[in-house]
Amino acid sequence: MLTQPNARLLLLTTLVVSGVLLVALWHQRSQLMQLKQDYGRLAEQNQTLQLTLQQTRAEVDERLVSMAAVRGKTAALAVPATPLPPSAPEPKQLVWGGAEVTPISGGLLATLQFKPTKTGPLGDLFLAVEVPPTTAVKILDLKSVGATPMAHSRQRVLRDGKFAIFQGKPGDGNVIKLGVSVSGPVTVDVRGSCGITPFQLDIAPTGATVRSN
Repeated sequence: MLTQPNARLLLLTTLVVSGVLLVALWHQRSQLMQLKQDYGRLAEQNQTLQLTLQQTRAEVDERLVSMAAVRGKTAALAVPATPLPPSAPEPKQLVWGGAEVTPISGGLLATLQFKPTKTGPLGDLFLAVEVPPTTAVKILDLKSVGATPMAHSRQRVLRDGKFAIFQGKPGDGNVIKLGVSVSGPVTVDVRGSCGITPFQLDIAPTGATVRSN
């Protein structure tokens, strides 16, 4: 049984603890309300900053568009639109002279002939031969052939036999003969310099047929 002094001490302790809890709870609620108010202010500031940023970007874009328009007008005024004179066509220096096909070890040799249309030096001759990438036939070689092979010539076969290039210096007034060796019947694309018009060449054991591109 509690005595009167002990009962008073228990009551006092209870009141003190309750007061401390009330104060702590009030302080916690105050902090929570303060945090909510701070969050609200930050949200408003963030929204204001986003609107300001959008307006700034819009103004910058508008200025860039205006500057580009001004530059375009200035360039148009500075450089008048004068039509360029038509370029003179390249004079034909080499024309097609026919082809012969002979069997070789591992394939076919097509001998292409080109005839000069003028006397004198022609300059460097470049010739490119290409087979379709979908075919299994490959280019084996591309070189100058005949009784008088072209001097200072060089050639390369590229892309695993799908493309070949030739470069050489033709002699004066000589018929040019170039040999294209392939591993089988195929249609090749031929392009060159010195006025050679691009064409397709069907290479078969029975002969060669030219088709314009």
